[in-house]
Amino acid sequence: MAEMVKILKRDGPLEHDDIGDFLFGRDYIVQLNDKDLEDNEILLLINFTYYCPKALEKIGCFGLDNIQEFIEDGSYECPFVDGVTFNGVYPLAILSKDVAKYRESRFTGPYFDMAFDTEWTKSMTCAEYKDEKKIIKIPMGNIATTYLGHGYTIGTLPSDGHGRIIYIKVPLSNGDWLVCATWIWYNK
Repeated sequence: MAEMVKILKRDGPLEHDDIGDFLFGRDYIVQLNDKDLEDNEILLLINFTYYCPKALEKIGCFGLDNIQEFIEDGSYECPFVDGVTFNGVYPLAILSKDVAKYRESRFTGPYFDMAFDTEWTKSMTCAEYKDEKKIIKIPMGNIATTYLGHGYTIGTLPSDGHGRIIYIKVPLSNGDWLVCATWIWYNK
């Protein structure tokens, strides 16, 4: 893939069905729904390396400056420990009509072939039903959870409410989507 792909900010207002507040990466976030998973192929970044932002670099078509800007825009400082920063928006996958275009990667690894096996990937990212509602499931290991942190900021302490991790999508310059995990916050 010769064309450089950029992570873009969302065009238009943030619209989401959830009543919570997005604390990190608000300029990028677009709602992810189960139809997005059904209509696209999925390239799981964890198949390239355990630190998924690094996988974007290893795929070879994303500029390092653009990746760093995206991560920094979504990062937050821990209010409990000085000098600790977390990624408030963590990339997990790429949604595309054709993930094979990313196969020209400079990187190969133990899971490289599995990464492009679209049937296997779909089986891992299925939407399950819970209380008559589809729940999106995308593999997110302990490393991703660690980088996302606890979700608390100086303005959202444990006594103020609670948060949970959800999946969102972020537009890419080639028309594909970057699927990310982020925190959503609920006030008491």
